[in-house]
Amino acid sequence: MRKYLIMIVIFLGTILLITNGFTLAKYVSNTVWNYYLNSQGFYLSSDQLGNNVKNVNNVWDGTSIHFNLKNNINDALVTDYDIKYKVTCILDDGSDCKVNGTDSNVYYGTLSSYNSCVNNTNDGVDTTDFDKATCEVKGYDWVIQKATSDIYFDVENDNVTANIEVVTTEPYEKKLTGTFILKKDKNLIEKTDILYQSFSNYDRLTVTNSSDTKKCVKINWDANKLRIDNENITNYNISNGYINEIILEIPSKDNLSYIFYKVDKDATYDINEFSLLEIECN
Repeated sequence: MRKYLIMIVIFLGTILLITNGFTLAKYVSNTVWNYYLNSQGFYLSSDQLGNNVKNVNNVWDGTSIHFNLKNNINDALVTDYDIKYKVTCILDDGSDCKVNGTDSNVYYGTLSSYNSCVNNTNDGVDTTDFDKATCEVKGYDWVIQKATSDIYFDVENDNVTANIEVVTTEPYEKKLTGTFILKKDKNLIEKTDILYQSFSNYDRLTVTNSSDTKKCVKINWDANKLRIDNENITNYNISNGYINEIILEIPSKDNLSYIFYKVDKDATYDINEFSLLEIECN
């Protein structure tokens, strides 16, 4: 009997050793690989993704779900070359997940690296448009800038869990994952609504039309505080050289989204910085 007990203990110990050894080996392997990537100046992070990060939204209004990819870990550790990546979205109920406005649940993108001239002096010179040679000749700093890719996906079902996987394909491979648990709030009033979200390098304004008909709205803000990314904006007003008002036509059951940058990077703003007025559509 004692002999059999010893054999059982040895057997169970062997199984435990193999299991823990595999887990430890995987951890060590990942740690070594991440250390290697850092040694090559390869930095990748996200506010919503990581090692299967969970994101829960219990008051989801059916609009696009956004997440970001960044080519840095902090202000000092920034990648100075392009990073190509693949995004895959899979829903737990098998329904369609559409990434970045496409009809596919797979999206390929590039996190582009760029430099700009930074004036760290107090001479008041605007160095924004300086090229590298001019920047350095005049004694300013040619600096690698942090870059962010804003990615979104759309789903049709009311309550669903989306599994997001991002794998970089060039020049090195690294994986970030996360789940988005989306529960639609049945008490949402059908109206035009606005949502303002702050991220590390930018803010985002989302305008939603939950009604059954298209709506037209006019939105304005203080351009001394916030500057809009004016790509794809066609109907707007300008104050003191900057856009401070946009006029939008939003289809029914749809939304539009815009990126904003704070003039004072340390300031904190919310939806109260914006005024929204529904107007007649032409």
